[in-house]
Amino acid sequence: MEEKIEIAKEAVFSRASLQMRLDQIFSRITPIEASDFLFTDKDPIEVHCIFDNGIDPDPDFSGPVKALLYIDDEKNYCLTISPLEAKPKKMRTEILKKEVGVVEYEFLPPQWTKGETKLETEWPKEKKKLPSLIRMKMDGMKFAFFLPTIDPVITFFESEKK
Repeated sequence: MEEKIEIAKEAVFSRASLQMRLDQIFSRITPIEASDFLFTDKDPIEVHCIFDNGIDPDPDFSGPVKALLYIDDEKNYCLTISPLEAKPKKMRTEILKKEVGVVEYEFLPPQWTKGETKLETEWPKEKKKLPSLIRMKMDGMKFAFFLPTIDPVITFFESEKK
């Protein structure tokens, strides 16, 4: 019985840690360059973004940094961060979750019309805007992250005429 409780605790802790770290990244996305603040690449999908990493003991990793979220060759879901300024081979990699099968993302465009909400599975550089929301599925777990916006969001709906 105690063994089952420990396994459950570990699973809950792993999920909570993953969600907290991803929320920290997505809630602090920093639109520094016109198209590089968030985009997807490759198959399997990778997410590139620039986010504010806050204060770090290494000044190169403080403030805005480049980030890459991906699955490595050992099936680990990883975050690699590097300084914005080109410093050869200076990077840091965190394993966010081990033994990951598939990660799927869905992006909600910032402007949409009632009844026409369409989530997109990729977010190319050419979009040059942040999505309003990122939904993520990973091995049966589901997450949703609202992103900061630099444009005020005002939604208008047509009223029905009688």
